[in-house]
Amino acid sequence: MDTRYSDLPEACKCPQCGYIIENPGRHCPSLGPCPVCGAPRLWRVRSNPGILVDENAIGAGAYTDIVEIVAPAEAESGSRVNITVRIKNLHSSTITIMADGALEYGGSYHPDIIFPADQVDTPGGWIAEFSGYFYMPDSPVTIHIYSFYYTVEGGWYFDDEMTKYVVLAPEISGRIVSKWVNKAPEGYRLPVPAAVAADGNTFEVGVRGRFTGDESTIVGMEVKVTDPDGKQRAAPAIDWTGMDPGEELEWEYNICRVDKPGPWKAVIKFVAKN
Repeated sequence: MDTRYSDLPEACKCPQCGYIIENPGRHCPSLGPCPVCGAPRLWRVRSNPGILVDENAIGAGAYTDIVEIVAPAEAESGSRVNITVRIKNLHSSTITIMADGALEYGGSYHPDIIFPADQVDTPGGWIAEFSGYFYMPDSPVTIHIYSFYYTVEGGWYFDDEMTKYVVLAPEISGRIVSKWVNKAPEGYRLPVPAAVAADGNTFEVGVRGRFTGDESTIVGMEVKVTDPDGKQRAAPAIDWTGMDPGEELEWEYNICRVDKPGPWKAVIKFVAKN
């Protein structure tokens, strides 16, 4: 049973293809996937157009409008992808808006998008923001976002939808040969991990990489440094350069002052320019 509702729905609708089951006699989630397109579940809607919205308005944004899905254009397989969904309240009064979504890939739907806070009371005309995330599969995905509004009768109703495509980031054929730290007074090209004093002096991170691809490519080293508190302290701009197969190059980046004792972390990645 869907614990969000005390009464049975008037109708259940697929947010993907629009298929509707009138007076299903049970709660929409118990009906399972859409029998037409295979979407993971059906959602409650009203069959009587005189109550709140007419049939054509459902899915077109009668009370809500998904304004934007903020997400990267590409992501690496297995990486966490953060997204922001912005939904506007089209009604004149405050309503509760909910964001939900699924990933589409491999010919099916995957309810893998997490919204830690998925409901917001939103005044009329305002835009609510929902922060969420998912983990990138090993294929391109379509982010499919749905909006819902809550009624005084005590039910959630599907209202609007939007999609955004995210491709896999290209894999780079290369490897990191060596990493080092430069800092006074400890020294130059100190192998990582290195022990340095938290004396406020600035340090540098250096890396040597070998390109192992078959064709010349523009590549660089992505460096992100966090302090002992887990706060990101540096993410210098990538210094792009062309590399030939088998070539080795070195990069050095000025980072920041060592102003906290404890372990600092540098994440270094060999990346290709699109």
